[in-house]
Amino acid sequence: MRRPSVGWLGFIVLMAMLAFTWPMHIVAYAQATQAGADLKPEAVAGKYQGTATTPNGDMPLTVDLKVEKGTLVGTIDSGHGPIAITGASITGVRVTLSIDIGGTSGTIAGTVNGDRIEGTWTMAEANGPFMLTKVTGDAARPAANAPAPAGAAAASNAPASGDVLSGAWDGVTGNADMSVPFTMRLTLDGDKVTGDISSDQGGAQFIPGTWKDGALTVSFEFNGMGTVTMVGSIKEGKLVGSMDFAGQMQMSWAAVKKGS
Repeated sequence: MRRPSVGWLGFIVLMAMLAFTWPMHIVAYAQATQAGADLKPEAVAGKYQGTATTPNGDMPLTVDLKVEKGTLVGTIDSGHGPIAITGASITGVRVTLSIDIGGTSGTIAGTVNGDRIEGTWTMAEANGPFMLTKVTGDAARPAANAPAPAGAAAASNAPASGDVLSGAWDGVTGNADMSVPFTMRLTLDGDKVTGDISSDQGGAQFIPGTWKDGALTVSFEFNGMGTVTMVGSIKEGKLVGSMDFAGQMQMSWAAVKKGS
């Protein structure tokens, strides 16, 4: 039985509240989650499709990574045009791409999990979660270029009787400096939502929440430090939203339903 620990969330909040030194904790997190040696660039190379959550909505991404002289290089096509990759590094299972858009630098940093890369993008003062999935062969076009089926918009906000919510979801939260993958299990009963959330370091039961008019609200307690509240909605097949850490800080999060 999973022990009722939520050290990963307490870890994030303590960093913000007590102003711990970021590099030390990034290293500690990496040591706790890495399997050992750094991934080889060849294991990461390939074509990926996915989305980045921005203040203006989800932006489709197509990322093509190759290996040249032992280093990842490549291109990124977005819904707003090409994004230049100016550098890349791999530490354990974490990949960081340095990017440039019109002279403004930023990063796309995430954790490799099977055929997915999940993490956080940052550009100037803005940041948010992203998810990429490796594709092969004659893969489907990015969502922005594919016409939405009739009724798709309505389906994304289907009533509770449609039960688009119940099941296991793979997600990620974080900021420009680090990302934390998590899994949550949700069960919908009418407009009542129950379940749990967990990471590699522990988990917690959700306080019963709600799913009303396509909006999710759930919360959970962690080790005497207050309540974490998650709000979100389904956009283009993903649950996206924000986490409020006991009123001390907020972070974006996104999750994809397992098997989708």
